[in-house]
Amino acid sequence: MGQRATFEDKDAPCRILVVFPFEGISSEQIRAAGKGVIPEGTLAPEGRNEQRARAYYAGRAALKFAFEYLERKLFVRPAEGYGYLEVLDSRSCLVHGIYANVTHTESMAVAAVGDFPIGIDVERLDRPVGNVINRIASPDEVRRADQWTIELDGKRVPSGIALWCAKEAYSKALGLGLGRTLDKVQLQFERNTVSVVSTLIGPQTLEAPTIEFQLYQDYLIALCSDQQALKGGFQRLLFGMEGF
Repeated sequence: MGQRATFEDKDAPCRILVVFPFEGISSEQIRAAGKGVIPEGTLAPEGRNEQRARAYYAGRAALKFAFEYLERKLFVRPAEGYGYLEVLDSRSCLVHGIYANVTHTESMAVAAVGDFPIGIDVERLDRPVGNVINRIASPDEVRRADQWTIELDGKRVPSGIALWCAKEAYSKALGLGLGRTLDKVQLQFERNTVSVVSTLIGPQTLEAPTIEFQLYQDYLIALCSDQQALKGGFQRLLFGMEGF
């Protein structure tokens, strides 16, 4: 493993959220852009079906856009045995003080870069959640979430989608990835943010984990990071065809 390098921020901490609606963009374009952050020699999921491969590379393409905004040549690779991305420089050295995360659906990818551990999740507002919600939340937690009302940009956010996205974003922020003991996480809903009541232990730590929501068209984005990072805010950038 390479030695650890230091990430030097710009004048102020750079916390970026890149939204990439990739429907209508060719697979060749998406793959070419996404490969820009994959270290040489790292195996990419070429054997996946076309839809999953497009989503995978779209997430990497969004990260590439974020790194270019920071004026840095950076790469990512999965951390062995965990569910987070390691950030590397051009010498394959781990970069200290910068964190990256990606999420995607079949037509939307979102990437986040910041100076705290961060986890994100995106889902369509109209996606059915009945089967999922029973696996990741207790009946009491679902009941309490149903009493919570949130509207973003004039749209009502279904409580099940909010609960699902929030739990996955939190698990990813800790570096645990998806589907690991999400039923053990207890959340408290307050206005447009969510606080974590019972915590998990992962390879990444947050002193005061907080979750907030954003809306892009008909997609809900859940963003989990340290309370200090969310107070400072994330700059949201739209990445589209002009980025190719």
